[in-house]
Amino acid sequence: MQQPSRATQFPYSVRAISIGTIYSCIIGVGTTYNLMVIHGSYMAIDFSAAAAVFLFFILTIVNNLTFLAAPTATLNSSELKTIYVMMIVSCSIPTMGLSAQLLPILTAPFYFATPDKWMA
Repeated sequence: MQQPSRATQFPYSVRAISIGTIYSCIIGVGTTYNLMVIHGSYMAIDFSAAAAVFLFFILTIVNNLTFLAAPTATLNSSELKTIYVMMIVSCSIPTMGLSAQLLPILTAPFYFATPDKWMA
């Protein structure tokens, strides 16, 4: 009897979740820093996912180079899909999805407070 392949055996592996979490954190910190500090172009805003596509491109290049050195250490297609979906979802959260709206709302009461209380 033939054993199932690695792709059907573990569709959501621990290393795919951990790599996806690392890349999602990079996207979260990078896009928030880019939007709020640098005021640069949008790497990820709502449904736009340029950051995820760029990082996934880098990941596939590294994965292909890993295949040349150690074929058993490469990520399979289901792991790559898991990582990509995690990065796509993480693109909408740090910008207009949450952080860019939440931070100004939290500071608005102090900004719009009456000036006579602060100048006395």
